[in-house]
Amino acid sequence: MNMSGFNWVDLLIAVLLLLSMFISFLRGFWREVISLGVWILGLAVGLHFADEVGNLFTRWIQSTSLRYLVGFVLIFTIALLIGAFVNNLIHQSIHKAGGVSFTNRFLGIIFGAVRGVALVSILLLLVSMGSRGSSDQLKYPAVVKAARLVPYFNPVVLWLNTFLPDQMAKLSAWVKSEAPSDDIAANIMIDGSA
Repeated sequence: MNMSGFNWVDLLIAVLLLLSMFISFLRGFWREVISLGVWILGLAVGLHFADEVGNLFTRWIQSTSLRYLVGFVLIFTIALLIGAFVNNLIHQSIHKAGGVSFTNRFLGIIFGAVRGVALVSILLLLVSMGSRGSSDQLKYPAVVKAARLVPYFNPVVLWLNTFLPDQMAKLSAWVKSEAPSDDIAANIMIDGSA
């Protein structure tokens, strides 16, 4: 493969993939699987209950999009903390039973590669937030479009995009300064005052 034409985005993608594989090698397959399960559960619970938890902040945050984000972040963070505690207990019992085997570490490398692809795809999804349609319709900044590795991730990015809730589109519009119907920045109230 000719390395000319690769930019810093390609380098970042390669580093993320290799780092994910290395971390998974050190931690082992089973610990990584449990961690992934915790993340998926946290995302699912966060997306499902973000509106309800976000509505607890109606007094302080007028924007429905920002309340949704706050609710999601709270739920997701709590799920990760509980999951980390459980994962640590399981990890301690694995070490008492003889430690992490070579097979467990090798499978960890494969798991790390898959997780790396997912991580890069999620980052690209965030960069292209709100793009719909085919891979040529993804809205990336010029430096990301110029990256040679990005097209390999586009099918995953498009697939992930189908799972985004409507509130994420409003949040994306705010982040991109496209002034959504409820302007998040203008509707934040601190201590009950505008």
